[in-house]
Amino acid sequence: MDKTKGTRFKVDEFVNPSGAVVWRVAGYQRDGSRVRENFDRIEDARSRAAELEIGWLGGDVPAMPKVTRLTHDRLSVAERSFDRLGEDAPADELLKAVEFYLAAGRPEDTADVPRLDDAVAQFGSWLDQTSALRSRSKQSLKMIGGLLTRHLGNPHVNRVLPETIQAALETLGVSPTTRDNYRRGWSRFFSWCAERPRRWVPSNPVREVRLERGEASVPVILTVPQARLLMHAAETIADGRMATWFALGLFAGLRPSEASRVGWDQVNLTDGELRLEARQTKDGRSRVVSICRTLKVWLEAYRDQPVVFSRRHFRQAVEAAGLGEWKQDVLRHTAASHRLRDLGSYARVADEFGNSETMLKKHYAGRVSSTETKEFYSIRPAGNGVGK
Repeated sequence: MDKTKGTRFKVDEFVNPSGAVVWRVAGYQRDGSRVRENFDRIEDARSRAAELEIGWLGGDVPAMPKVTRLTHDRLSVAERSFDRLGEDAPADELLKAVEFYLAAGRPEDTADVPRLDDAVAQFGSWLDQTSALRSRSKQSLKMIGGLLTRHLGNPHVNRVLPETIQAALETLGVSPTTRDNYRRGWSRFFSWCAERPRRWVPSNPVREVRLERGEASVPVILTVPQARLLMHAAETIADGRMATWFALGLFAGLRPSEASRVGWDQVNLTDGELRLEARQTKDGRSRVVSICRTLKVWLEAYRDQPVVFSRRHFRQAVEAAGLGEWKQDVLRHTAASHRLRDLGSYARVADEFGNSETMLKKHYAGRVSSTETKEFYSIRPAGNGVGK
């Protein structure tokens, strides 16, 4: 309890129901109304008690000085700030102005922080030098990172807000999948900005961005006649140099980049296994893929040739098969659909393909019939007896 004596308004220590300790001013005014007001600091409580006491003795004292933690200079600046805002400005207007200022970033916060275009250029140089990422990943990050200034302007990196990024992503005229790819690429850039030794941003602003997921598109798969035409076309182009590459994608479900990295030393035809090392996979984890009977026939037929990819020969094979517009990962989608029908096990197919069981159920379950799968696995190299 406050030791001040002879006053009508007492200052006592009080514990709120929440457990917080405050200082309570309590007493009665001349009109009989009760006063009970809480303050965090005893100095503020004593100031209020004195004001009430003087008011009881001689009326209201509007000019009663307040106890404050502000220095004389800061109090003077606060008064001038309210003068600038105007007499009619709400009491919290100054606080809102301060919060806006802090969100935009103090001037000294940008002293050693580059603008967005400079940071993107440095990020590109880092990508060229690092060995932690594959070439394709580097190219993708460079392309996506290069679009930052187009959509966000050129502020200092630490002044880019989550709301700005969210608005930019939502206005892109692209598919939900592409929009999410942008988000991931920008997130990687800002994470790099936050890492040592840069520390240009306190945290990655993209982590606070939430995008609505659009309706997932249905994966395109090849029909059995289309798959047969494609494999036979691959045999006729450049003496079948890409037949193995197409077979790995169509009958083992390897991603295009994965198939391009396979060497014959990884193929175990005796045990029917193909091992992919972590450096060869998209998710950076090694996995073992079963070599089905159909794939084994194709690998045996072309084992005297290296596994290679040629963009020109690829286009020639696709055109020769009459497939028209090529859909991304169509080989893998086709392989997963038939493998799931053939094995009937989500767990086994998920392990072989490096996917989750949820993804398999969502995209590949029931896409093909048992008859179609039987015909699919009957595709053989020319001269080896199709259907045997």
